[in-house]
Amino acid sequence: MLPLYDDIPARRPAIFTYALIIANILIFLATKNDMGYYAVEYGIIPARVWADGSFFSVNFLTYMFMHGSWLHLLGNMLYMWIFANNVEDALGYIKFPIFYILSGYIAALVHVFLFPNSHAPLIGASGAISGILAAYMILYPYAGIHTFVFLGFFITIAKIPAFFYIGFWFFSQIFGLFGGPERIAWDAHISGFVGGLLLLKIFLPNYQDYQIRH
Repeated sequence: MLPLYDDIPARRPAIFTYALIIANILIFLATKNDMGYYAVEYGIIPARVWADGSFFSVNFLTYMFMHGSWLHLLGNMLYMWIFANNVEDALGYIKFPIFYILSGYIAALVHVFLFPNSHAPLIGASGAISGILAAYMILYPYAGIHTFVFLGFFITIAKIPAFFYIGFWFFSQIFGLFGGPERIAWDAHISGFVGGLLLLKIFLPNYQDYQIRH
């Protein structure tokens, strides 16, 4: 399933969402010709974090802006474009960027603890975006996600409730953890999502009322 757009209009311009998308694209264009170098320098390498105790280094921020390929970048930016603007709308201009960064930090930190001996760089906005998906699912559970659905040779566009679409996405990450490609940090996606659920309760404790208003 490939999401196209949702049916919840934002009430104000999604300034940080647009800024994040632009920043990710520009950084990818600037680094794509030597991504191996930049991934090592600005990504998260668990073994290095444990070796020098850099659990609060700037790399826990910069890794979110590194992408290994056009497909990696465009997939993340598509999800950002569809889901982040409404979460920014709910959290506001101050809380949203903090929520985003903390979701990404939690995702990377869990990865570091799970794979302390790994020398493979962790890069990408997926962990932070997973937190966004968690918040969107809680805040807008019945929003319609217009989605390309592939059923063999049959392709159609269906409107799927957000709680089902994102719930399906989450369980696909769990399945990926036990049998998906090893180059994908499934654990970071899962921990970013769980982190987003916990952070939403802190950043928007009255989120139940928000659901009723929307």
